Amino acid sequence: MTDDQIKERVKYYTEWLRLLWIALIGLSGGISGLILTLDSPIRAGLLTFALALVIGVIVIVFLLHRAILRLIGQLQGGKP
Repeated sequence: MTDDQIKERVKYYTEWLRLLWIALIGLSGGISGLILTLDSPIRAGLLTFALALVIGVIVIVFLLHRAILRLIGQLQGGKP
């Protein structure tokens, strides 16, 4: 890949990372609301689903962060 392609990919991944952080903050707020009003089995199920989503978002954020660092390393060192 050329340097311009790598820079565009870094920008693309950075935008996804920003959106996922916003989603993580929103999910955290929803989870705290569910925890404070946990009084029915439906809310317990929603809480479980939301916690699974948060774990998934955290994993994706971690993977995107590593991909961005790898691409930046390619830009700095010129390695493929």
